[in-house]
Amino acid sequence: MEAPLPENEVARLEALYRLDALNSGPDEGFDNFVALAARVCETPIALVSLVDEHHLNFVANVGLEGAGAPREVAFCAHAILDDEVMVVEDARSDQRFKDNPLVTADPMLRFYAGAPLVTSSGHAVGTICVCDREPRSMTETQVAFLQMLSREVTNRLEMRAAIRDLRTARAQAAKAENLFRALSETTPVLIWGSDADGEINYFNKGWMEFTGQPEDAAVDRVWREYFHADDLVLFDAVWSQAQDDRHHFQTEFRLRKTTGEYRWVYGKGAPVYLEDGEFAGFIGVCLDIEDRKSYEGELHEARMRAEGAAVAKSQFLANMSHEIRTPLTAIIGYAEFARTDEASIDETRQALGSVLENGRHLLRLINDILDLSKIDAGALTLERVEVSPTEIIQDVCHLLEERASAKRVRLRAVFERPVPSLIRSDPVRLKQVLINLVGNAIKFTDEGTVDVVLAYRQEEGVITFTVRDSGIGMNAEQRAKLFRPFSQADRSTTRRFGGTGLGLAISMEIARRLDGDIQVESTEGQGSSFCFQFPANEVGSGSPLSTQESGRKTVEDFHNKGRADRTTAERAEIDEIVSNLSGCVLVADDSRENRMLMEFILRKSKIDLHFAEDGREAVETAKRVSFDLIFMDMHMPEMDGLEATRLIRQNGVETTIVAFTANTSEADRKKCAEAGCDDHMPKPFRRGELVMKLASILKGKGSAAA
Repeated sequence: MEAPLPENEVARLEALYRLDALNSGPDEGFDNFVALAARVCETPIALVSLVDEHHLNFVANVGLEGAGAPREVAFCAHAILDDEVMVVEDARSDQRFKDNPLVTADPMLRFYAGAPLVTSSGHAVGTICVCDREPRSMTETQVAFLQMLSREVTNRLEMRAAIRDLRTARAQAAKAENLFRALSETTPVLIWGSDADGEINYFNKGWMEFTGQPEDAAVDRVWREYFHADDLVLFDAVWSQAQDDRHHFQTEFRLRKTTGEYRWVYGKGAPVYLEDGEFAGFIGVCLDIEDRKSYEGELHEARMRAEGAAVAKSQFLANMSHEIRTPLTAIIGYAEFARTDEASIDETRQALGSVLENGRHLLRLINDILDLSKIDAGALTLERVEVSPTEIIQDVCHLLEERASAKRVRLRAVFERPVPSLIRSDPVRLKQVLINLVGNAIKFTDEGTVDVVLAYRQEEGVITFTVRDSGIGMNAEQRAKLFRPFSQADRSTTRRFGGTGLGLAISMEIARRLDGDIQVESTEGQGSSFCFQFPANEVGSGSPLSTQESGRKTVEDFHNKGRADRTTAERAEIDEIVSNLSGCVLVADDSRENRMLMEFILRKSKIDLHFAEDGREAVETAKRVSFDLIFMDMHMPEMDGLEATRLIRQNGVETTIVAFTANTSEADRKKCAEAGCDDHMPKPFRRGELVMKLASILKGKGSAAA
């Protein structure tokens, strides 16, 4: 009959495996125990056996061959179920064992007496037993003796395990100590240790290399000499408090290096206790945090700059709100006035002129903001084409002459020496910089002159545009704030003169993209001088102006007619071109106002004008009607202009398509061209620009008059 499992089988097996006796090999002590048991009990067989999950394992044995037996047939599996000695006088007469193969076959056992090996934790892990091939009985003395031997065997098992654990612990401790010392001596971290009285008794190699402290003085009070004098009192206070409280501490202080410089370190110490809870001292580390301290200083400065920038941006937004609302007020007000019956023709024209001027002002504001975003994104691009520097000045002065006259400021152009007739640069960006510089000069000059000086330093190949005014000037603090986005000289300047503070920042970026610079000289109350200079990249075929052409010229010297005469002549020329335009044109634009404006501009032409309100309608219309020209807005509902253009081209339509959009970057132009557009028309546009674009395209179609 197979023995049942003990109720504590899992814990019993854990106790057995903790003894690690199954793999310990021969033991002379156990051999002596079984020999003594066989002699006292007068049996030919004696065993010390351990019962694991599946087997009976012989640790020592007399009179029986083999190393063990299966647990299901082992007498010992029954013996471990009780604390007392189990005696089987005749196995053939015992229902538990009469059919047991150990009884019916070799080794033909008839007698068994086994005492359980009960550990100090109360688990029976095996037995010491005696056996015979003949039935017999045990005396009380023999039973007591066997019980005593079981305790001795168990004690030896546990003693061996304890010795093994001690050796393992010592080995691990030695390994840990060796590892600690290896880490301590190789780490750049400064490590120290103290005893319970606070006396330093250990410094690692890192400490001595950092401080240059001699090794033989490392544990002496000499180490205090390496502290910065201003930090030692605080360190002593922190140390004393931690020692009294037996609690960890942390602090920062300056420590002198071998080079003599003091560097900030972070020090932390933790109390050490022995196994019995006795306080043994501190172990601690020091970390070099000089770089962190420097970074914190830089971070503080950066935070202050960021906060300053945030204030500047807030001021800028408030100022921008004013700058936008002011022209909008004029636009809305004059537009409402022009719609009333009270307005005369002259008053209506004057109102519309104000609407136009304020609209252009808004456009400049928007362009400045867009340019600033391009600068931030690194997407500001410049072109290099042939341009006349004298014509640049002529155009800028022409644009700003009315503003100068309104302030009784005399605007003059000056040529100080011969200059190239042609250079290679970006005419749009050159005008943008000069309009900003000259516009600022006029803004900050109540009366007097603004000179735009063109010069050429031939030996250096540098061309300069210098804008000098007799205005309010600036002090050194105000000059230092120039060229910063969202910033003007001071808030009083913003309140008095207006402006966004973007123009000079954008102008400086353009100058740098041209490999040039803008230099400033100014005296408070005496005016300012801004010198915009860059490599001329003179075009070889051009000839410089002659010496006779050098000198001072007023704006009127550039024009034979007055501004009003020029404007009238330009309008007449545009009107004549419009009257001769003819052809079939499709305008795809979702804005009703834009479609009405196009119809208004071309009402006196012979153009057959068609409209589409979205990209899908434009595609369907282009299928039905043969057009000479298609204006395609890029941003429309249902289907945008790019997709519509691609579908029109897929349908085999070869009509000229002009992209009609406010997106004017090179990347946007490239997308339009890749979609199938032939040309590009930026929004917003001027009437003259639109008319000239139409004339240039329709002229070659045979549908428009020259």
